[in-house]
Amino acid sequence: MNKPGPLLAAILFQLLCLVSFAQRTSARYSGQVLGPTNQPVAGATVQLEVGNRTLLLITGADGDFQLSTVLTGPARLLLRVPDYAPFEQAILPNQPAHIRLALATNIQRVV
Repeated sequence: MNKPGPLLAAILFQLLCLVSFAQRTSARYSGQVLGPTNQPVAGATVQLEVGNRTLLLITGADGDFQLSTVLTGPARLLLRVPDYAPFEQAILPNQPAHIRLALATNIQRVV
């Protein structure tokens, strides 16, 4: 009877390599957007720039946003919400952002 030891080990190794390649890690970008008096800002458009990609999200009723993606690395978060000052911040994956917006000044309200 032949022992399939080395051949079986080689096949198992290749399968493990394929499985690990197929399971790409994903990054989670999340946070909460609040107004100046800690009220949630619902319906705000959140723009995330990760590498050369731009992703758009909308905050929920609690001002929360979240996204899981295969894109990784630092992201640039931009918020342009009517009646609030523009906001920009760098965020890292898997580290929720806590954002407090300020009210727009009269100059910032002019388009």
